[in-house]
Amino acid sequence: MANIQILLEELKDIYGLRWTTSLIDLDTDEQKQPWFLAFNPNGKIPLLIDNNSSSNSDPIPVMESAAELLYLVETYDPDHHFHFSSAIHRSQLLQWLIFWSASGQPQQAGLNHFARFAAVEVPC
Repeated sequence: MANIQILLEELKDIYGLRWTTSLIDLDTDEQKQPWFLAFNPNGKIPLLIDNNSSSNSDPIPVMESAAELLYLVETYDPDHHFHFSSAIHRSQLLQWLIFWSASGQPQQAGLNHFARFAAVEVPC
């Protein structure tokens, strides 16, 4: 989630992009409430909701970090400061983004779970 926040800050510095952040109370399963599930049926965070897209008057929900990053650069980075316009460079970017989403992130999530929430202490 920090990667999305960092990109938003960079887009703000270059283009003046403005946004608001809403905190979701995971302890009370706020992400499982009907209002949240209407935007993200998976009931997971992070969730990006674009209320300002000029192409649509309805809010545009985008879920999953990789998809959110791609959406932000494709929508709000017309000068390609954070993504590529050539097919080969875009392909390389997608390869690493998909690799991290499919391989690295699940490993990190498992490690975080056992390091923080497991009932039995796991030696590191």
